Amino acid sequence: MVISHSGASGDYPGCTNLAYDGAVKGGANFIDCPIQMTQDGEPICRGSPNLLSNTDIAKNSDLSTRVSSIPQLKPPKGIYTFNLTLKEIQGLKGIIFVDCLYAECM
Repeated sequence: MVISHSGASGDYPGCTNLAYDGAVKGGANFIDCPIQMTQDGEPICRGSPNLLSNTDIAKNSDLSTRVSSIPQLKPPKGIYTFNLTLKEIQGLKGIIFVDCLYAECM
């Protein structure tokens, strides 16, 4: 039995359609999908509510200024799913961090 964590997150950005498709093609029997909520109440698959951790949001000039600090969450500064709408989040690309750099998911 094979259980994936965030899809095939070693090959694709975690919690993306590419990662989930890769996990299925790789033979996963079960795929986890951690849920975060958007500002407009839509559930999305994301391992963390902080979009700075594995999306290209920092490159998005319209959204990069939406950094907020929430002491209960670590790291305390981030751009969080619950402060953005589904439409805003859908415009982002997932990324994989590699040796402190990242490769964009095309």
